[in-house]
Amino acid sequence: ARLEKLAAGDPGERLLAWMGSRFLDEQQLAASPLGAEESARTAAALLKGGRLVRIGGYLSSALRAEDAISTMTDQVGAFHRDNPLDVGMPREQLREVTRLDREVLDALIGTTDGLEMVGPLVRSTGSRIELGPERQSRTDAYLTRLQSAEFQPPTPEEAGLESELSRAMANLGLIVELGDGIVFLPEHLVRARDVLVNALAEMDSISLAEYRDRLGTTRRYAQALLEYFDRQRVTRRVGDRRVAVRPAAQTEDAINR
Repeated sequence: ARLEKLAAGDPGERLLAWMGSRFLDEQQLAASPLGAEESARTAAALLKGGRLVRIGGYLSSALRAEDAISTMTDQVGAFHRDNPLDVGMPREQLREVTRLDREVLDALIGTTDGLEMVGPLVRSTGSRIELGPERQSRTDAYLTRLQSAEFQPPTPEEAGLESELSRAMANLGLIVELGDGIVFLPEHLVRARDVLVNALAEMDSISLAEYRDRLGTTRRYAQALLEYFDRQRVTRRVGDRRVAVRPAAQTEDAINR
């Protein structure tokens, strides 16, 4: 039937048959059996009639776009049901399932009201992590422990929390993961940063031991915090000490002087 349309159908049928299930940019239409000019006129008519749709910078048949969007929506919905503590489905995982090019997938997500991107993840629009009563109770208890522990917080594992729950807490912004299982409350990270910045305002550099003593914590936590602040470009390591990362404007002034 597709060959018959390609051979003898009207221009619209011939162009749609030639496109098949592909997503093409308009320049690629010039390669159709209709030729460049006829393809452009026919595509314009099909777009106006709703049989062809524009997805970002791509064109596809309306049926193909609807099928792709339906598949994506179903896959993301199933991921939410199977992984209630995750923000969304990894985009690369969705791409593998749908077998779409990355650019086409992103364009489809951008034009689908029921889906949205959150960093490298795709989620149903407006979906939120729901902990449930039992998990919420354990979460609250752990947050209380973190509050009182200040700069020596127990790890989720030490508190008996499974990795899925601690990841959900991080995704909800309740805790910040520093690595090696160490987590901090966001407000404690702010205080730890203030201690570090104030110390570097008093002296040119600070050692791990000096920072540890100022926080009243152990080497393990002080090191994790310093490495975190290095990644955040608050400090940089010079030998065994840390120095402040100066804003670009300050660096420029220093060079000019």
